[in-house]
Amino acid sequence: MKTKEIEEKYNITNRTIIKWVKEGKLTLPPNWKKGLPYDINEEQLLQVKKYYWNDETHQSYQVGWNREVFKVIDTPEKAYWLGFINADGCLHFTSQTMKQGHLSIDIGGEDNEHLKKFSNFIEAQQPIIQYTKHPDTGNTLCHIQISCSSTLHDLYNLGIRPKKSGKEQWINTPFPIDFIRGYIDGDGYIRQDLTGLGCVGGFDILNSIQQYFSNELKLKNHKIQQHGKIFRIEYRSKKDIQVIAERLWYPNCVSLKRKQLLIDEIKKLS
Repeated sequence: MKTKEIEEKYNITNRTIIKWVKEGKLTLPPNWKKGLPYDINEEQLLQVKKYYWNDETHQSYQVGWNREVFKVIDTPEKAYWLGFINADGCLHFTSQTMKQGHLSIDIGGEDNEHLKKFSNFIEAQQPIIQYTKHPDTGNTLCHIQISCSSTLHDLYNLGIRPKKSGKEQWINTPFPIDFIRGYIDGDGYIRQDLTGLGCVGGFDILNSIQQYFSNELKLKNHKIQQHGKIFRIEYRSKKDIQVIAERLWYPNCVSLKRKQLLIDEIKKLS
């Protein structure tokens, strides 16, 4: 496609095309000569557009990653990260029209490998993980912040909400066990002595998780208890914990390594 065709079809200006060529994001054909219009491969352009272009503001991003990753939850991995974001992520909209904002994820330094998995999942084209020190404990903290209005709206439309602590909602996907595992990896816990597995959050999502366990895993309902300003549910039966471990943590699934190691120990007890 010539640059004029690109502008007419995608509203990406010649100036942006020149910028992407200079930055090495787009390549010119070997027989291109100076003074001729740029001739760009459309397939290559669409890949760059997916990583670096904002269709709403018509601006070029500096940091490249797949901004379409949450358009449709059509893989177990997408469902897992949706559950993890529902627990440990935060949407920030910086305007009332919700046109601008960012998604942030903050976890302890011991779990930094997990954010690297997320970075690979969104196909980040450069390092996006930041490291800071906790002001009181001095412990290392890991942080990701990604800005893209279309991705934020995709997450919002799926059911992720700003300031959601204690108001988390169940989100229907074709992969509920992956969604639940992601949520537990974010806002769940496994006792070190392997005698309990539970999670905290809003009543709605805990009740929905329990109903799934009841309907699909045939586990008895447990009382959802008040836990400060939020709620908590915990399974203490050895049989229940093993059933959850076997069903949710299947071979080669995406998971938080620290909790995966405890799950592996639980499976050995069966």
